[in-house]
Amino acid sequence: MTIKKNCQKVVVLAAGGTGGHIFPAEALAQILISRGYRLAFITDCNSSILAGTLAELEFYRIYSGGLAGQSIFVKLLNILKLGLGFFQAKKTLKKLRPNVVVGFGGYASFPTVLAATMAGYRCVIHEQNAVLGTANRFLAKRVDKVATSFIQAQGISHLLKTKTKYIGMPVRKNFIKFRNFPYPSMNGNEPIVILILGGSQGARILSKVVPKALCLIESALRSNVKVVQQCRSEDIEEVKNLYAEQGMSANLATFFEDIPERMAAASLVIARAGASTVAELTTIGRPAILIPYPFAIDKHQHLNAEALERVGACWLMEEELLTSKKLAKKLNILLQNPTSLEKAATCARNIGCPSAASQLANIVSSLSNTKTHALGA
Repeated sequence: MTIKKNCQKVVVLAAGGTGGHIFPAEALAQILISRGYRLAFITDCNSSILAGTLAELEFYRIYSGGLAGQSIFVKLLNILKLGLGFFQAKKTLKKLRPNVVVGFGGYASFPTVLAATMAGYRCVIHEQNAVLGTANRFLAKRVDKVATSFIQAQGISHLLKTKTKYIGMPVRKNFIKFRNFPYPSMNGNEPIVILILGGSQGARILSKVVPKALCLIESALRSNVKVVQQCRSEDIEEVKNLYAEQGMSANLATFFEDIPERMAAASLVIARAGASTVAELTTIGRPAILIPYPFAIDKHQHLNAEALERVGACWLMEEELLTSKKLAKKLNILLQNPTSLEKAATCARNIGCPSAASQLANIVSSLSNTKTHALGA
């Protein structure tokens, strides 16, 4: 992949934090690079080392910090960090002179997009979840365009509808290539693959409740199940021993490099309801039991799961009410009814938006062709 650093049009991507913010930025970067744009990536000092396409870009780190759910002391400290990050972003933008700035929500992108709007640069924000996050709610009135992953995104006021466009969640190319991979046959000759993904937040329950539930399903089913599970490092030995005691086939790891392939091979996925997981499920078309992270801001994971359940693409189970026996009962029903799983897989695929990254790139291209109001531009 060749990245053009000397072309005329420059796009700045601003994201950080969880994969739900980082992955759509990477998906957009892949499209814009192919269209010949020069890209720069601005993230916060707390973000992990970049990988994939984003690691190839020129990038800058600024100070930032979240406010929701923090103590008064931490809030005050993070307000200072956000202020410092704003001036860092302002200086960086003056150096880059971008045609367009794209923000992907969260506190990590906030200083950059705010600085860009105040300096008069063309801006677009993308909201990954079923409800606008705190940062995007504040910025939505200031930017030129708002792109959403859900048709009915909460927090979009009547005044914002004219600048808002539903495009779906940008998904990386390695997931899109499995979109036409057929749903695995459950005719009894092949193992039933259950993929368990922890996500980036609060995966402890998936290591505690889910394995015990799988060990409680009917023995005839259990002998034909193959578990592929992402575990926290502190839980992996305990979970491995639990499956071994029941003689269950299990492949455990703290991280899988080949999630697209593993998801395509799965008959059922059990996971959190983060934006990136939801998008990947609907792109490939796989049924899921979704257990939303209960402490997510604005309960956005719950709303994400509700949106899928409403169209028959998943089964939502609340963590607060979840027990191993209750989950085992649900698994017994689903695994003995392949038709319901296949139907949910079809429903999931039907709402997938594999063109989301291209549509977002089209919005960026359209804005890049309009004159910026930035001082000195």
